[in-house]
Amino acid sequence: MGGHGSNLKKLKELASKLGIEDNVYFVGMLSREKIIEYYNKSDVFILSSNFESFGVVIIEALSQGLPVISTICGGPESLIDNENGILVSKDCVEEMVLAMKSMKKNYNQYDRVEIRNKTLNEYGENNITSILIKLYREVVKH
Repeated sequence: MGGHGSNLKKLKELASKLGIEDNVYFVGMLSREKIIEYYNKSDVFILSSNFESFGVVIIEALSQGLPVISTICGGPESLIDNENGILVSKDCVEEMVLAMKSMKKNYNQYDRVEIRNKTLNEYGENNITSILIKLYREVVKH
């Protein structure tokens, strides 16, 4: 688990209580380079959030070809589809568990190269720069 926050202590206690502390790693805040390294070592990215305005971390994970499991919380719904992941309701542990089991069972249906390419085509520097230049030209024109 990357990052830190107000629930870190509770999460560490929960991992200990469940006897999984040897299988859960709390890595803290990560540099961009380290994040990429962790994405490349991973099979799936999971975001369990109550609110996301856009979902930059989801774009980061998708740009590395990772399928994503995320809660429906504002931003992820516009980023995740059947080809790149699974959406679940907020605060629904059962749905999250089912999504994780489904991801494991059907992992081969997710094409990491296609996920990466589609994400970079839509959200990569070239496309975003092109969109912004077009927008600026329209604004200046009017």
